[in-house]
Amino acid sequence: MTVESAAPGGAPVRLQCGGRVYRVLAALGPERLKPEWWGEDLNRPIRNYYRVQTAEGPRLWICRLREAGAAPRWFLHGELA
Repeated sequence: MTVESAAPGGAPVRLQCGGRVYRVLAALGPERLKPEWWGEDLNRPIRNYYRVQTAEGPRLWICRLREAGAAPRWFLHGELA
């Protein structure tokens, strides 16, 4: 999945997934999940989840994985009803 943002680390404005290109009309998020200090692996990457409405119709749930020293990676988690 390839995602473009208006600003570095910002909400998605355009994405390409499975050969299709989607224009983002609205993005809700990020909902940030970080490792918990009391028990999880603190080196685990931070995950930012977004719910996006595309101009092409599908509402998607996507995630940006942020690891120290690496470029962010994006994943499609599913299509919302």
